[in-house]
Amino acid sequence: MSKGKVLSIQSYVVSSYVGGKGVTLTLETNGYDVNSIYSVIFSNHTAYVKIFGSVQEESDFSELYNGLKHNQLNHYDYVISGFMRSSSFANYLSKVLHELKQQNPNIFYLCDPVLGDKGVFYCPESFVEMYNNQLLPFADVTTPNQFEAEKLSGVTIKSKPDAIMACRKLHQFGASTVIITSVEGLTTSPKTLTCVLSDTFENEDDLEIKTIFIDFPKLDQYAIGTGDCFAALIIATFDYRGFQITFQQKIDAVCRSLTAMNRIIQRSLLEDRHIRTINKEYQQSAVMNHCELALADCIDIILDLTTTNENITLSRVTTSNMY
Repeated sequence: MSKGKVLSIQSYVVSSYVGGKGVTLTLETNGYDVNSIYSVIFSNHTAYVKIFGSVQEESDFSELYNGLKHNQLNHYDYVISGFMRSSSFANYLSKVLHELKQQNPNIFYLCDPVLGDKGVFYCPESFVEMYNNQLLPFADVTTPNQFEAEKLSGVTIKSKPDAIMACRKLHQFGASTVIITSVEGLTTSPKTLTCVLSDTFENEDDLEIKTIFIDFPKLDQYAIGTGDCFAALIIATFDYRGFQITFQQKIDAVCRSLTAMNRIIQRSLLEDRHIRTINKEYQQSAVMNHCELALADCIDIILDLTTTNENITLSRVTTSNMY
């Protein structure tokens, strides 16, 4: 029996498991029924030297979604969104979310605000304002990386108080739960990354924020598509189904998702999958090929979301006011 019906708004690349292919495989393997609408249709992801394909606009999105509406197929338990390149496409997504939230107030929306990484934007910088004003107000969970969290919040994260402030800003834009997937430099060890989980709670007439820092091993390997896969793992481990999820359950879910993600990276990059080439123009493609996730070889890991890496450590929970 399906665990729920998901509307996935993602990129599609012919080669690799970046974007929609990775999200769909991860969720369908765990028993979710995934309907996909693609924001771009590319030959490969944007880290390669050249990209071929097309960017989808509002008209493409609306034509498909109106077809679903006409046939009464637009009934969903979850929405997950990732990489988008067109502002008109992104604007239309906010209209769809508004309609779906009115239709089903319990629908669960995970917003992966794909802006870029390591100081580089993958989309127009105007998307920062678009996410803050149009998509985060609908988000039950948002999963930015450090670069994205800093751009969305306007806070440079160099310490734990900085991270709490950045999360507070994203909560104020509307996101109920914030998961900054990985932050560097919050521990004394260069071999450790920190995931920041922040959640909002009603306390009498006020809103409070609870934050916990989750340290996990930094792998030597660099992999592409981890954010997409991690976002899908969060849906699978949260296992929402319309019920209230406690903060402790969210902590456990994030730890299990981090464990699975690290195992997937380690297995994907164990084999030597370099493209052999003597043409220097394609050396970057050879490197990129070696960084792809081999999700088809990791089905057993994707299915085993019950374990937590013993090297994951948790801080004490910090409580603060929303305003």
